[in-house]
Amino acid sequence: MRIIILLITFWITWAQIKDTFRITVYNLLNYGGSGNTTTKNDYLKVIWGYINPAIIGVNEVANNALYSQNILINALKPLNSAWEKATYSNYSQSNLTNMLFYRSDLFGIVYEKAIATTVRDLNIYVLYYKKGRDAAGDTIFFTIALVHLKAGNTSADAQKRQQLLQVLLDNVRQLPQRYRKYFILMGDLNLYSDAESAYQFIKTYASDATLQLRDPAQQEGNWSNNPNFAWVHTQSTRTSDLGDGGSTGGLNDRFDFILANPQFWDTQGTITIVPSSYRVVGQDGQHFQKSLIDPPANLSVPSNVLNALYANSDHLPVVCDFVINATLTHQTLPEEESYRLYKNQHRWCLEFPVPSDVVLYNVVGQRVWQARQILKACLPLHLEGIYLLQIQQNGHTRWKRLLLY
Repeated sequence: MRIIILLITFWITWAQIKDTFRITVYNLLNYGGSGNTTTKNDYLKVIWGYINPAIIGVNEVANNALYSQNILINALKPLNSAWEKATYSNYSQSNLTNMLFYRSDLFGIVYEKAIATTVRDLNIYVLYYKKGRDAAGDTIFFTIALVHLKAGNTSADAQKRQQLLQVLLDNVRQLPQRYRKYFILMGDLNLYSDAESAYQFIKTYASDATLQLRDPAQQEGNWSNNPNFAWVHTQSTRTSDLGDGGSTGGLNDRFDFILANPQFWDTQGTITIVPSSYRVVGQDGQHFQKSLIDPPANLSVPSNVLNALYANSDHLPVVCDFVINATLTHQTLPEEESYRLYKNQHRWCLEFPVPSDVVLYNVVGQRVWQARQILKACLPLHLEGIYLLQIQQNGHTRWKRLLLY
C-alpha cells in the first residue's frame, strides 16, 4: 500500500510599511436630479483625478441606486479599475442619498449600517486594510460615518442636527471596540459655528470619550460669514445662478467636514493623521463672499480643476491624509483572527472577522465544499470526519485541520 505524506510549509516574510491614503468628502449638488450626469462625470474625473483619493464620501446623490452606480462606472473606474462602492440605502425615503466609494485594492468593507431618520439616512461603514496587519498581527479596522444633516439656521434646525448626531454616535458606540477604535465622521454637517449644540455634542460626547471628535483643521469658531475662516469655507462656489439649483452668495460658509477621534493623533498608533493635510480643494482664502472664479486669480489648483469645481457643485470637496503603520506579511493569520468553529443545533458553522474565501477538502484531497467572501456559513449536514480547511483573508492563507463529528 502506498502511503502519501503531505507536507505543507509556510514561508514567512515580514516588512514594515507606511501607507499614506487620502479621504475626501464632497457634496455633489443633487447628482442625477439636476444637471447632466455625463457632464458631471467629466467634471468628477478631473476633480478626483487631481485629488487622487483612496476613499470618497459623497452627499446629494439622487434617490436611485443607478446614480451611484453611474458615478462608479463612468467617473471612477476610468481613473482606476479598483474603485468599488458601498451598498445603496434610502430607508429615510429622501430625495437625496449618500454613498461611499473606496479603492478595493487597499480596503474592503466588513460592516455597513444605514439608519433611517426624518431627514436622510445616517450611513456607517467599517473598513479594513488589505495590505497588512498591525503590530500584534491583527486586522486593521476603522469606521467612517457619512452624513448629510438638516439644513437651516433656526434653533429648531440646530436642535435637529444634534438629535441626528446623538442617534449616530449611540449606534457607533454599539460596534465592537476593534471596529471603532479609529472613527471618522464626515459629510455636509450644515453647521454654522462651533458653539452649536450639535458640534459641542460630538466634541464632548459623554457616553464614550474615545468617540469624541476633533477638527484636523484646528479652525473652531463662528465660521459663517466670517472672513477669518475663509480657508475652510466650502460653500458657495458661485455668486450667480447656474440653473442647477445650487446656492449663490459666494464662499462664506463651512458646511463640509472631516472630523476624527483622538486615537488618530497617537503618533505610535496604527493609523495616524497627517498634520496640516486637511484642506478645502480650490479654496485659496482670497474669495470670501466671491465666486470661485472671480478675481483675484485662484491659483490653488490647475485651471481645469477650478472650472470643474465651479460648474459641478456649489460645494467644495474637503480632503485629509492618513498613514497606516502596518506589518506586511505573507505568513498565515493568527489563530484567534482567522475563524471560529461552532455547532448550531446539528450543523457545524464557521464565522470570520472579515470576508473570507474558504475551501474544505477531505483526507484524499477532494474539494467537498467552498464559499467566497463570507462572514458566516454553516456546513452541509452530511459532513463528518477529518477535513482540511483553507482560509484566505486579506491576501493571506491559512490551513486548519477540522474534526467534525
